[in-house]
Amino acid sequence: MNLVKKNEAGVTLTELMIAMAISGITMLALSQLVVYINRSIKTSTDSLENTSAEILVYKVLSNDLQNAFPSYNNFEGVTDDLVNREFFDFYNDTGCHTDCERKITLSATSKNKEIMFLLEDNSASQISLYMPSWAFQITPYDVQNDKDGTKTFVGLNNGKHVDKLKGDGLSIWRDKSLVMLQSPVELRPYKSGTKFPDMSAPGRRLFIVGSVNGDTFEYNKFEQPTGAKLRSTHPTDPSITVDRLDGTGSARGFFDILPPIGGEATFTLIQNVKLVKYSLEQSGYYTDIQTQKSRPTNRLMRSEWVRGKGFTTSSTIGTNIQRVEFYRENTSMAVVEFTIGIEGRTTASSNPGGG
Repeated sequence: MNLVKKNEAGVTLTELMIAMAISGITMLALSQLVVYINRSIKTSTDSLENTSAEILVYKVLSNDLQNAFPSYNNFEGVTDDLVNREFFDFYNDTGCHTDCERKITLSATSKNKEIMFLLEDNSASQISLYMPSWAFQITPYDVQNDKDGTKTFVGLNNGKHVDKLKGDGLSIWRDKSLVMLQSPVELRPYKSGTKFPDMSAPGRRLFIVGSVNGDTFEYNKFEQPTGAKLRSTHPTDPSITVDRLDGTGSARGFFDILPPIGGEATFTLIQNVKLVKYSLEQSGYYTDIQTQKSRPTNRLMRSEWVRGKGFTTSSTIGTNIQRVEFYRENTSMAVVEFTIGIEGRTTASSNPGGG
């Protein structure tokens, strides 16, 4: 007896086609899922990288701007984007009443491509009192021989007086460090043809900055190709400069024009400072999401001035930077804020201060 067995040959052609179609759909779905996952990972990675870059830029800028008080009224040639006035104008007594806002934008198309800041150097001792007589060798009046006394300039660290100001921090007088001397008295330029102060101008202090080279103080205006530099003139009379004696701006010239503190007494303040420059350097291009146009992208560079080298060594603190805006809401406050533009989006800063 012959028995007939059904479906002994396996699946039918129809079933096979259905199975292949289902497999194809499944594979397509899986491939799309893999693509989606890869895109998501890339997006997350890019976002994380951008967020990390923002955090680094934010921390570095905030730390510097918190110590930027020596910058105010001490630069010239650092003009803003809005009213073409000095960015570091500071009216700390009378207040500002007109054109009080300041802004400097660093971008591929802006007029400013860099900005300098004079910062307090907190790695050393805090600001200290310095008596001008310490820098001189003084012989008293000889009563017996009726001979006048003498005063001979020796140098800032004469008698190791600056070394003795060490306190709890590092010594102010360290090789290659920057030292700032400034009068505590704020003065204004005279009105034309008078001896009355021009109250529309911000009051500023006479100061001088130089680097330590062994026992020598080397004065420097730190003038840049952009025209930015530290001021070197007397607050009341721009024709009087700290380098008027020998053309080198020695501390002797500074002491000779130092304004008195009531009567004829004079003294000055001394501290360590750092000179820092921020600049943008083009590093490539990106496609703007909204306009689909190619735009340049930049690196934000930070460099610190070093004696004998200048601003030659720079470090990258941010990539994919489109612009950095430094702004001051009012020149009555010693505050600089900033925003960072990264590939089409803007990250606002906090109020990092500077006073």
